[in-house]
Amino acid sequence: QNDFQVKVNGQQVELEEIQAVIYQSNSSISNCDDIKVVERGRDHLIAYIQLNKTSTSVPFDEKLIHTNFDQLPFNSNGKLDKAALPKPNLS
Repeated sequence: QNDFQVKVNGQQVELEEIQAVIYQSNSSISNCDDIKVVERGRDHLIAYIQLNKTSTSVPFDEKLIHTNFDQLPFNSNGKLDKAALPKPNLS
């Protein structure tokens, strides 16, 4: 298993494929840097995305849990600060 493959509820998943589907599914997405699996009884696939500045609404199904952020955290090198991303609320 490499860094780009994870198991979600027993299924092998390619994170790059998930990322590609996210970008293809909606043109208002400008950034999708971090995708991970969070286990809490049942695995959840978590994606942190950033919408284009011109987007005014969340382009996802209401069944998906989402949280809006004004801006994703970046470090001094301009890279996504994954440690500073908020933990998902799955309760």
